Amino acid sequence: MLTRLRARAAFAGVLLAACSNDPVAPTLDASTGDAGDPNAVVAIRVEPERLELLSRDGEPASGTVRAIAIEADGDERPAEGITWILGSPSLATITPEGVATIDGSRGGESAVLARLDRGVTTIVGEGRLVARIERRTRGDLTDDEVARFDAEPVVDAAAAPRILYPLEGAVMPRNLRAPVVQWQPQTGDGDLYRVRARSTHVELVTYLRSSDTFEHSWTIAQERWRLLADADPDAPITFEIDRWQAAHERVVRGAAPVTMHVARGGVLGEVYYWALERGRILAIDPQTATPRDVVPNPPRADAGGQRCMACHTVSRNGRWLFGRRFDDDASWIVDLAEDTTTDPPPMRYEPRPGIDTASFDPTGERLLAAWEGRLFVVDARTGLEVASSGLPTTLASMPTWSPSGDLAAWIVADASESDAPSTLHVATREDADTSAFATSRALHAGADLSSAPEGGSRDALPSWTPDDRFLVFQHGAQAFTSGAPGARAALYLARVEDGHTARLDAASGGTDAFWPTVSPYVTDEADDRRFYWVAFHSRRDYGNARAGTWGRRIRQLWITAVDADPDDGVDASHPPVWLPGQERDYDNVAAYWAPESCRGGGQSCADGSECCSGECTDEGICTAPPI
Repeated sequence: MLTRLRARAAFAGVLLAACSNDPVAPTLDASTGDAGDPNAVVAIRVEPERLELLSRDGEPASGTVRAIAIEADGDERPAEGITWILGSPSLATITPEGVATIDGSRGGESAVLARLDRGVTTIVGEGRLVARIERRTRGDLTDDEVARFDAEPVVDAAAAPRILYPLEGAVMPRNLRAPVVQWQPQTGDGDLYRVRARSTHVELVTYLRSSDTFEHSWTIAQERWRLLADADPDAPITFEIDRWQAAHERVVRGAAPVTMHVARGGVLGEVYYWALERGRILAIDPQTATPRDVVPNPPRADAGGQRCMACHTVSRNGRWLFGRRFDDDASWIVDLAEDTTTDPPPMRYEPRPGIDTASFDPTGERLLAAWEGRLFVVDARTGLEVASSGLPTTLASMPTWSPSGDLAAWIVADASESDAPSTLHVATREDADTSAFATSRALHAGADLSSAPEGGSRDALPSWTPDDRFLVFQHGAQAFTSGAPGARAALYLARVEDGHTARLDAASGGTDAFWPTVSPYVTDEADDRRFYWVAFHSRRDYGNARAGTWGRRIRQLWITAVDADPDDGVDASHPPVWLPGQERDYDNVAAYWAPESCRGGGQSCADGSECCSGECTDEGICTAPPI
């Protein structure tokens, strides 16, 4: 017994040293007093060994720990002169008397250390504080109505509510807005629902009343979601639902619970996407889930022309937005560092025809462009073609420059028809000054996947991972297939080094995933894992028909986590999450990630790193940047 206590004391001493604010951490000895003295204290035991406190609805909760001194002869007595220390001081407070209090603002666990100082020697005992949080919202339900859920639920598959969103096993970035929990609508006058979301130490509970306008959903308040997600960063979050079926006066247990994970890492910047019916490029900050019209006044081709901007791409530094209009196929570049709501918007050059799709190099000064099957390089400052070599001149499309600028990828078709087989090519840029590319190599042939569930022989829309190691691409029957009835496509991950290609099954959801774009961020996760984040659009159902898009086949944007160090033969993707903030009544496609742009001339700044010019005046204003 004493040996075990001494070992635990040694471990606690290490933690004590790490938590100490003293210039020199105290030394640890397993005894105080004369070694031959049978009354010498040799160990400290904390009772209870595990103190569990529960805060309900923000009310504080307290409990007391005691320190027991263990003497050399095995006798025990209350320890005196103890200093109490919490391993996680933000979790709770603790008084000199050992009274620990949680205030309901944070759940989790912490070591509780009892330190006994005797001159130059210190003995430390360790216990554990467990802070549990329960937050309930009951709306207009009475106490009696809430109490109905105390009854033992019955199992009835026909009457059981079934959660439709989040998806089972989904992984979401930490800074994304809370998911809207949705379940299959049911009919029943007077029905009530209890929905729970829980991690290891926090449980959120809401009680809801059904009505004619009820959406059969639960929008979790953001501050409560943060409380839930942050308490146990690597633990799953489980959603459960029960139904009070008024017609039979019984509680019906919901169908199988749904479990999801919140990643340690978040995605920053904005997601720029094409709102098809609007003919506009919108942007969403994943943290605020608020869309904005990036360029509300695109230039017209003529006085009666449309104000439409499409086929966009964003520079990797977040400053430049390329797009084109359909009236005359003219394209232009907008400066996102300036006010883009002006009419006309701040453009680098007047709209020019002759570019279908394009991709910025890392500097934002060059575009790798495509037009009528030919690839070429454009000076992004002027819109004019510059010298290049090694690029295909026929049947090529969808170019994409790698984040480092050392590589480029594109699609080469066998024929001009939209359903002709195609191949994904990769080439090395040999000379940055002259845009000279080495002979490309075929990384993957679409025909190799003709027997895949989505069918077809067409690879399309490649997108680089931030480290140049992989390309994520779409495979299906046509280059742009999501608008066709019965469209089918899936996402794949191709390793650039050797062309090894694997299907992203969990992300694709069968054969309903299109137009992937990879976030510029790689996040570090538990157990030395890392995630890429991929946005794509899909016609899959989001939630139910009232709060989501069930049954309408509307193209919506989704985000999937993809393992950055995948094992061959194992699906690297995870079930996706819906991008919060996008409009549910419109088709949204072509999501491009970009960091927040630098700030243009006249905008406020704290230092030069925030300014496109690199200069912040003493008055806190960015100087004008070069165009």
